[in-house]
Amino acid sequence: MLVFEIAGAKYHAEAFGAANVQLGDTVNLIPEPQNTHDRNAIKVLKEGFHIGYVPRMFTWDVHALLEKGVKTAKVDSAWPLGCVIAFDDDSLIITG
Repeated sequence: MLVFEIAGAKYHAEAFGAANVQLGDTVNLIPEPQNTHDRNAIKVLKEGFHIGYVPRMFTWDVHALLEKGVKTAKVDSAWPLGCVIAFDDDSLIITG
């Protein structure tokens, strides 16, 4: 299982609050190649609200999942200004 705390939630506090992130919610993962700080960045969205980013140390793993067609993750735990997201074990099975 791949599990990590999203990065940058404090910089997206208004959106994070509006998104009302809760345990079990689905978040979308969107590559952001035009990001001026990191062309490998992957933003995390909940219901269209940009709530943070995949931490740099996990972007390679998440890009591999995106290439397999995995576009979402589940909120594993949440607090007022942060959350942990997880990919289930089925997402991590590499075929072909």
